Amino acid sequence: MKRYVILTAMAVLAVGLATHRPAHADEARQTFRPTGIPATLPVTGTELVDGKVVRSRYYRYGDGEPGQKPIVIFVPGSGCDGALALGRDGKAHAGLEMFALPRLRDVDVYVVEPPGIPRQFAAPEHGLSEGCPAAFLAANRFEDVMAAYGRALHDITDGRVAGRPVMIVGTSDGALMAAALAAGDTATTHLVLISGFGTSQVADQLRQRVDQAFSDRVDEKGVASVREYRSKLDFAQKHPQSPVLWQGQPMSRWSSSAQISGVDLIRRLPAAVHLLLVQGGRDTSWSPDAFRQGVATLLASGRGMAIRYIACGDHQLMCAGDPPGPGHLKETIEQALRWLDDGHADASWTTFDAAPMTTRSAGRQLPVGYGEERRSR
Repeated sequence: MKRYVILTAMAVLAVGLATHRPAHADEARQTFRPTGIPATLPVTGTELVDGKVVRSRYYRYGDGEPGQKPIVIFVPGSGCDGALALGRDGKAHAGLEMFALPRLRDVDVYVVEPPGIPRQFAAPEHGLSEGCPAAFLAANRFEDVMAAYGRALHDITDGRVAGRPVMIVGTSDGALMAAALAAGDTATTHLVLISGFGTSQVADQLRQRVDQAFSDRVDEKGVASVREYRSKLDFAQKHPQSPVLWQGQPMSRWSSSAQISGVDLIRRLPAAVHLLLVQGGRDTSWSPDAFRQGVATLLASGRGMAIRYIACGDHQLMCAGDPPGPGHLKETIEQALRWLDDGHADASWTTFDAAPMTTRSAGRQLPVGYGEERRSR
């Protein structure tokens, strides 16, 4: 997803750094004021530190005591951009959380950051892992990313006022992580997945090659493509810490998160969690076919959901001929915040009620120490 400069006009409250709750017993908490931010915008960075190692980092937009207002947590996509990456102009560049800032009087906005990067790191190639720090590449396994995000989620929600809703918004690769967070924690009430829900990326890419190999005849070039893809996966499984990148991403990712289905994670989600799935029909970064297959599987299991499908939309939900700017993305965040506030689905969404049936979840297990264990607290 694209990055956006935080403009002074977006800052609607006076600066007021939050008083934070105690950290976990084995971790220290340190807070800081990020640079490149308008002086009138209340934003605090928080790091959970074990010795000299930063285990998790997140940012809070808002002032006053945390936990008093509804909470909205944004989970970024792939690549090693920091949540508030510093551009060459010295200004911080934010993600979709920027579109929630006009609502800071009503909600607290948070964004988590992938592990293994310095504060406000700017990736050489946005969305890819080219030129990313070695620590980031080593920590790009699903289990490691979820450990960092899980710490942040627990810290953010631990002291909230009972009954305050919590919405998690995941975009692109972050949709998978957001689904896993929501499936592994009882605090979440709303989940929004944008341009990243469906069957696993590996399964979808293999399906495309299998379609070529076996259609009206056996296509030997297609079969060779399937074999080549399988050999890449075998390499990733055997060498997850290899510095070799494939399709711009590290082997640690291909051996873990790229093989996990968002469908399986959603099937672990409590029925009470409100679900919004957003997809562009002309997305070339996340397959609309994977999205449709995922939706069909959830519907077959009786899951209720809301869908915002933009037939002409690309990965950024932009359509050919649209004026410059993040129109549909911005609209989606605004709609989701109204939904959080009043419980009403936007008129542009398609909604499906939950079916009165019992389903049994299946698929890859969540990392040991997460998921079901966190639900017991």
